[in-house]
Formats: sequence, C-alpha cells, structure tokens
Amino acid sequence: MISVERSYILGGMTPAKTDSNTTIAQEVLQAFDDINPTQPGFRPAHAKGILLAGGFTPSPGAASLTRAPHLKRSTTRVTVRFSDATGLPTIADGDPNASPRGMAIRFHLADHVHTDIAAKWLKAESDRAGRVLRGPADRPPHCR
Repeated sequence: MISVERSYILGGMTPAKTDSNTTIAQEVLQAFDDINPTQPGFRPAHAKGILLAGGFTPSPGAASLTRAPHLKRSTTRVTVRFSDATGLPTIADGDPNASPRGMAIRFHLADHVHTDIAAKWLKAESDRAGRVLRGPADRPPHCR
C-alpha cells in the first residue's frame, strides 16, 4: 500500500546536463523535436505528469518472499510519478496521443540509495506466443 503525503502537478523541470559531443543523444532529442514542437522548460517526453510523495507499507508476509529491503521494513518513503507520453505539457489526459502512459516509483532506502520501478501502460493485447496485437487486424480471423 502506498499512502500519499503530498502531490505536485509537474510543469517545467530543469533539463538534464548532457555531453554535447554525444551524437546519439542529439539524434534522439531531434527525433522528439520532429514529433512535437519544442516546449522550452519541459522535458521532450513525459512532459505532463503528477509527482506524489508518501510511504510504502508492505504486506506482513512480504518479507519472507524476498531480500528486498523495502519489503522488510515497516514503511519506506517513496516518490511516485504518473505521466503522459508526449512532450506536450498541456495535452489532455484523455487524448489518445497521450499514450503510452508512464508510472515510476522510487523507494528511498537511505541517502543516495534507492530502488526504482519504471512502467509504461500501452493499450494492447498479446497472443499466446507473446506477439503484441494492437487492433482487430492483428488478430487471427477466428478472434476478430
């Protein structure tokens, strides 16, 4: 269970420092700029989100299943961020172009020590072989 102590609607963020000689980084950022117009002060992807701070309390039996420190404590401080995919900070949450959506959880174990979980949500199905089926055309005829 994660309890929320405070939340923030995210707007502008300080851009990460990058090595200007790194060609691949420049190519990735250019690809983002080609998809969406540049939004000064916002990250090129997942520009819109909400940041939550709170505590994680594991189930009583969790400690017997793992060595993970955050499952052996009574509570662990967490930061959680939910976001839309694009670099458009004003995109409506219900807009189909806002997908995939993201969720990241940081378990703060000690100063500068943490465990992260990052997840993406994409509306899709898979078949028994694990192939992603994005729509009816991808499904076998008997499943349409």
